[in-house]
Amino acid sequence: MNKRILLPLILSALYFVLIFLINPAIGVTWDEPTYFSCALSFLTTSLRFGMFVLAAVFIYLFFISISSLFGGFVALASTLILITMPKVFFHANLLSMDFAVMVFVFLTAMSFYYLLEKGGKKWILLFALSFSFLLINKIMGYAIILPLMLYGSYGLYGKAKISNEKLKEFKPLLLSLTLALVLLFILLFGNLAAFFYPFQSTQFQSGFGDDKVQHTVLLFGKELSSSSLVADIFYVPMHLFTSFNSLLVLMSLLGLILLIKNRKEHSAMPLLIVAFITLYLVFSFVMPKYDNERNFLLLFPLLAIFGGYGAKWIVDKIKSNYSKAIVITLIAILGFTTLYLAHPFYSSYFNAFVGGTGGVANNNIMTVTYWQPELVYTLDFLNSLPEGSSITVPGASEPYIWYQKIGKIRDDIVFQASPPDYLGLVLKQDLFLKFSPEPDRSQRPIDTPWEFYYKTPPQFIAYNVTTKDGVDLVKIYKVKGLFGP
Repeated sequence: MNKRILLPLILSALYFVLIFLINPAIGVTWDEPTYFSCALSFLTTSLRFGMFVLAAVFIYLFFISISSLFGGFVALASTLILITMPKVFFHANLLSMDFAVMVFVFLTAMSFYYLLEKGGKKWILLFALSFSFLLINKIMGYAIILPLMLYGSYGLYGKAKISNEKLKEFKPLLLSLTLALVLLFILLFGNLAAFFYPFQSTQFQSGFGDDKVQHTVLLFGKELSSSSLVADIFYVPMHLFTSFNSLLVLMSLLGLILLIKNRKEHSAMPLLIVAFITLYLVFSFVMPKYDNERNFLLLFPLLAIFGGYGAKWIVDKIKSNYSKAIVITLIAILGFTTLYLAHPFYSSYFNAFVGGTGGVANNNIMTVTYWQPELVYTLDFLNSLPEGSSITVPGASEPYIWYQKIGKIRDDIVFQASPPDYLGLVLKQDLFLKFSPEPDRSQRPIDTPWEFYYKTPPQFIAYNVTTKDGVDLVKIYKVKGLFGP
């Protein structure tokens, strides 16, 4: 078999096997029951199987795309960095749209680049397919349209490289995109007329209409409005550059600087630069900020590419027959060691720049956990409680209810009772901290979760789940009688 095909196949298979083996350790997350509810009582791993396949296919396509642009070494280094990013690895395990958005944004950008460079029906079809899938996914992926427009304008007018023949080939593309838009509006609105009147009673309005939910975020020990200047400046970089190995982050930043410096060496470099800078600014100052890295997950493949390009520069500087092997080995050791240390709480990983997960939690720098996969490690405790026990878990009851539905929690355990026998709290600090002006807490079963988490005497703690470095992710308190008879 051709080596250019064999290596990405091996990496793709490796990623699939890793996800498949690790997945049972990753509990159901807070939004997955929405998808699971339509799937009866299949195992979590079975429900997520399609995502495993998508992730493996993506790794293969990612490698061959980068290899065709910058060569096999950059592709290998970039792919290893991407595979070992804990937050990307975590999302590849989930049944959610965010990883899929990341995949289709990358494929849309790459097929668009080759369409402009090479033309041809193959690239028209690939771009139409990837862009269509992107359009019927989460709206965060729409952000890629802006950098593609900027790069397309640069290609058409700045470089004047696109011939009239290539422009003619856009006609079937426009037709396919028109059909994709028709399907999009049917899926989102139920009828095309929704385009012509205010978004009333539509699925679109529920998430992005005029009455948007005003999110708050935790930064530097304070709960801030997600639209505040501090959040605009710090939220994205604080989550982006602290979520994988710090040395690999430095390699990625080095690669970005080198790409900007050498931007005329390859026609793909301006696209990568424009895409990263544009998307970074959009997610910092335009898009809503919440759920940690979720909304800008699509930036991580770009960082991986920058890291691979930075690795190539290091190899050139070493000037040794073994330089490539040394650098690839170093990347693999750093990356897989990071995954090992993060296991099984990949979503709670933070690197040395912010003092690790312990530094972030102890100093309330950011929200340590958002997805509640940690709840799976409390199931044995819940099943050991007296018959008919009740527990309230503010903002995190959905996974528990799903576990009970599939038989992993006893049927007699009662959730969201008032008053409860037990109170479960997840270290999700932006739901704990006080905010000025005080937001509406009327929908929360407990008014003061912050005080409970940080001030309740140890004797009330019945059970807790901690990371390897001792950070409490879940605490369950015995509170019977504290909130009434």
